[in-house]
Amino acid sequence: YMGRGYRILTVLPESPMSNLGIEPMLDFIILSGEEEMAMGFNSYVGQHENKEVELIFYNIASRLKWKAKVTPRKWKGMGLLGVDLREEDYTTAHSRVLRVLNFFVNSPLQKAGFKSFTDYILGTEHYVFQDIEDFENFIRKHDNDLVKLYVY
Repeated sequence: YMGRGYRILTVLPESPMSNLGIEPMLDFIILSGEEEMAMGFNSYVGQHENKEVELIFYNIASRLKWKAKVTPRKWKGMGLLGVDLREEDYTTAHSRVLRVLNFFVNSPLQKAGFKSFTDYILGTEHYVFQDIEDFENFIRKHDNDLVKLYVY
């Protein structure tokens, strides 16, 4: 499956991947090798514990691919890489970004400093919005709650 990848939702501090300059929500790990594809990413990482591997990343904002070497290992946090991932088709991920066009004066978006025609809403720390309806439902559900959004 050509578009198979993992969106990086969060990178934990001091984790094996914390020094790679990853942009959460924008960067994906792309599955490229036959071994990765055949066994699945989690199994691949587990099989390479304490062994350096080269991973391919894709950034949906720049639409550029890049490579980095990392050593999956046990550390003080969870997992061998220290990232929270979500399997997703990276080739269509840019279509699940919401562009801020307009908002009301004194609205929560204006008070938060959003800019019309410049800002894009990606999701929350653990959730990627699929479309505008998904975003609206999330906002309704969290009416009067403080929500943290990923924006670029």
